[in-house]
Amino acid sequence: MSGNTESPAKKIFWEKLGTIPAVKNGKIYSIDTDLISRASPRIVDAIEQMARLFHPEIK
Repeated sequence: MSGNTESPAKKIFWEKLGTIPAVKNGKIYSIDTDLISRASPRIVDAIEQMARLFHPEIK
């Protein structure tokens, strides 16, 4: 077993996006969709999480 758990469809998806600078430079981040998918007080948590992703110096 090679240890590569990436599905063929996922690999093709990212290969198609390979010309995008953020993809080339590994600057794609994920965020918990429960935080941003509906208006609620948790949107503040989402904003804080994104701020830390974009500005790692923020603690």
